[in-house]
Amino acid sequence: WLDSMAGLHTILSGALCIMHPKMYLHGWEALMQLRSMAVAWQDKDMQAILPIWNSIYSSMSLMVNWKAPPHKDMNGRKVWLDTLLTVGHY
Repeated sequence: WLDSMAGLHTILSGALCIMHPKMYLHGWEALMQLRSMAVAWQDKDMQAILPIWNSIYSSMSLMVNWKAPPHKDMNGRKVWLDTLLTVGHY
């Protein structure tokens, strides 16, 4: 699934780089720290996935449903960015 999302991840990462360069830089630094930690911890799973991780975001959340009820993100902040994407047949 990661390979199939590479093009989209490139666009989203590029958009973040333009819209919020500091957040992009912090994301890049976090991924580099994860790589260093994976080596230090000898975590083979992390060492295998991080070289092919094609998103500046260090994690992903997936919401699958037929209808998302209206909601307010109570844990978010005004300066944070959420990227929402719909995929599928309608």
